[in-house]
Amino acid sequence: MAMRDSKKVLPGNDRRAFPAPNMDVSLSLFKDSANWNRAATCPDDRLAARYREILDSTVPMMKSSSLSQAQTMFCHTFPAWLRWCSIITLAASVGLLFTSLFPYHYDAAFAINLVPSLLVSLSFAIFLNIYSLWHLRREYRKTDQAFRDTDCEFSSIFQNVLDGILIVDNEGDCLDANPAAAAILRVSINRLIGRNVGHFVTDRDAFTHRWNLFLRNTNQRGRAQLTAGDGTPLFVDFTAAANYLPGRHVVILCDVTERTHAEMKISEQLDAVEVARAEAEALRKATLALSQNLAMDSVLDTLLHCISELVPFDRATVLFVEDEFDLMVAREAPRSAPRRIGLTLNVSENAFLRRILFEKKAILLANVANQSEWRGAPPLDQLQSWLGIPLMAASRVLGILSLGANASSVFTAEHLRLAKSLAVPAAVAIQNARVHERAEIYASELEARLQELRETQRALENVAGKKFRPPEH
Repeated sequence: MAMRDSKKVLPGNDRRAFPAPNMDVSLSLFKDSANWNRAATCPDDRLAARYREILDSTVPMMKSSSLSQAQTMFCHTFPAWLRWCSIITLAASVGLLFTSLFPYHYDAAFAINLVPSLLVSLSFAIFLNIYSLWHLRREYRKTDQAFRDTDCEFSSIFQNVLDGILIVDNEGDCLDANPAAAAILRVSINRLIGRNVGHFVTDRDAFTHRWNLFLRNTNQRGRAQLTAGDGTPLFVDFTAAANYLPGRHVVILCDVTERTHAEMKISEQLDAVEVARAEAEALRKATLALSQNLAMDSVLDTLLHCISELVPFDRATVLFVEDEFDLMVAREAPRSAPRRIGLTLNVSENAFLRRILFEKKAILLANVANQSEWRGAPPLDQLQSWLGIPLMAASRVLGILSLGANASSVFTAEHLRLAKSLAVPAAVAIQNARVHERAEIYASELEARLQELRETQRALENVAGKKFRPPEH
């Protein structure tokens, strides 16, 4: 194949800007390319086996039909009989020539009689030389045709393979590229040839280091993120071999952008599933913990402990509805904060608390400083971010779970969702604790009444016994 300048593009499909690559290197790269990997990962085992069988049978056939044929033509240009006849004829001609020269001064007649034999020998030698030239020309044409067929075979593979092939020099400038490479990089072949492949790499500094390492190690493979000619980000699996000829390197690209995006989506979905599983497990444990003890103090402490594992906060407060417009501080965390249990807060002083009570909806304030209606009265003082979640049971608001942070933009919509999920079993636990407390109060009152009845009954029995006791004689 003819060499050409890297900046010059020949007309038509003749884009062979590099010498014929080494057959073993090219075939090994082809087998290492993504087409071979597709065969190995084909979901249908029969198709995969057939694909590998075709590739395995094609590779030796290509090698035997091209290089072996050319090698045989060069090593065995002439048949054995023609070589031996030429040697014998040449030796006979030289022998007759010297035989005719020596007796020429002694016996001219004998020398003249040797002339016909010498002419016959020379004529036969000329005939053999002419035949050798004709045979050599025919063998030359066969050899040239074999190389042309080999060149056509490589050109066909180069032009039609589905993976992109780039031929680059030591500086990384593209000397030649096949149509698949141009399609993957989304740039025309004319613009691709002569352009440095580092222009397509997202991280230029890392590319320079890896390129120098590649030139030293002679081969490399992996996955890289590129930026196409139209600015589209893409991912490719690459296989590269250095110095298949001095100063010539081949790089094979396979576009795996869709597969990479699918893998990323699968990974994101798996992460989401894991987060959901952990969240469900935390809510299950919280629900179980809230229902284990019906004492109100235990329920409130468990609620604040469980919410601290799901939502980061600096201050948490449980507010109980006392009447229509008053809220009482029932529990506060952390315990190191000033104890304000029993403090009553009027909802008319805070529009957001009023909205939660009457609209029964949770509120997220990323920055309370931007809210003109916010009032930082205790226990909501010194807060920058705030979450308010209604504690509802049987469509009735029992209280409000208040979560605050000393910095702005701490809480997110995900935190709000988690807090709302925990508020449901918490409200049920609070309602059950209240019912339990009422039942205990009723039980204690009933026990006191029964005790009074028993004492009254004993007193009446004592009085009746004294009244009807017969007189003593």
